[in-house]
Amino acid sequence: SARLQNGEAATFSNQVATAADRATTSLVLRQPEASGLFAAGVSYRLRLTATINGASRFSTCQVTFNSPPRNCQLYVTRTDGETDPGIELNTTHTLTVDLCVDTEVPLRYEFSFRPRNSRTTRRIDAAAQVSGTRTGITFPFEGDGNVTVYARVIDQLGAASRVEAFTMITETADVDVGFVNNYLGQQNEDISRGSSSTAVLGMTSLMTKINKQ
Repeated sequence: SARLQNGEAATFSNQVATAADRATTSLVLRQPEASGLFAAGVSYRLRLTATINGASRFSTCQVTFNSPPRNCQLYVTRTDGETDPGIELNTTHTLTVDLCVDTEVPLRYEFSFRPRNSRTTRRIDAAAQVSGTRTGITFPFEGDGNVTVYARVIDQLGAASRVEAFTMITETADVDVGFVNNYLGQQNEDISRGSSSTAVLGMTSLMTKINKQ
């Protein structure tokens, strides 16, 4: 059984599995938060009572369920410091996660984005990184230009939370040689930091833009 902080007791007799030799008993709590009995970040005292031939003995232990990173804030800013909407595939942005609270550090971060009219969320990172900042990020123009940026923050025990922020992208009128050269430079940066998926998505967006012209 478990005794919650408010003194309420709960039993888990239906989750006890006894080994064949009956000398070892395991209690498996599957999805403890979903049970409605436990909350992340809270400590509980578990008590095991064993009874045989009418005689009982018990033992207790304290368990704390890991909580995901909290209070995280995600900021999306233009690298050049301007506040006007960025130009598609051209203006670079900096993504920053800050103010996270978690004791299981270091944290890892995964960034992604989704244009408002798209059903697909596109990953910026090939894998989670220990840095909460991404630089040199460009976005395509789709629909009305609104883009939602996501950051998934993961602690050392695997608990994760997600935060989001929004930015606006404007459509460029023409794709000239200067535009393409600038964009290819950004592609090289994407590849050098291991974000080949972002490079592929960006090149697809560029080809779509050129075909429209």
